[in-house]
Amino acid sequence: MASISVLGFEPVLGKVAEAVALMKEAQEIITGLGGKVQVASLVRGGVPGSLSVITEYEDAAAAGAALDQINADEGMQQFMARAQASAVAVPVRSVDYVELPGLETSFDDIASCGVIMASLFVIRDGRQQESLERIQRWKTISEKHGAKCRALQALASDPAFVTATVSYYDNFTAWGKIGQDLGADPDWQAFTAEIRGENSSADFLRTSLMRVI
Repeated sequence: MASISVLGFEPVLGKVAEAVALMKEAQEIITGLGGKVQVASLVRGGVPGSLSVITEYEDAAAAGAALDQINADEGMQQFMARAQASAVAVPVRSVDYVELPGLETSFDDIASCGVIMASLFVIRDGRQQESLERIQRWKTISEKHGAKCRALQALASDPAFVTATVSYYDNFTAWGKIGQDLGADPDWQAFTAEIRGENSSADFLRTSLMRVI
């Protein structure tokens, strides 16, 4: 199961272009060290323009080995010192996830996607199995309409025990059309009604819509 880390940053006003350039430079360095990296800019669901560096490894063991390599890499250390000195972005969030079994999607299948939508929530005590069954239904219905979907469980997050359902789309046109088609699907209507209110098996935190840059 893939291991995915997400590092979040808020660019300083007036320094967005410089912040993006730094994130893209980090992407190049981490890719050279074996990571599969996407840089994304938040469009909806928080502070617009917030940046995320999303790095994927084959599994948690590979991610741990990569962290050791990154911490020992002189080029990365020099880059990090230069990035901090530039003061063009403020780190605001870091999360490490693993894919949930049976709810995976390979990086090759999403590498060309330009839009990511992620919903974050914390599963309520005693409702884990029910939530997993609902997540499987979410994935099945969403993929029927053309989205590419995966579900992730946080290994380290604040708050703790965050679960994420993540959908990938070619572009915003595809995102809009798939959303419209889902809204007209009776299976989706029944599903969304079921997971809300007192029937909810999780407490929702936020949904973020991002553009891959």
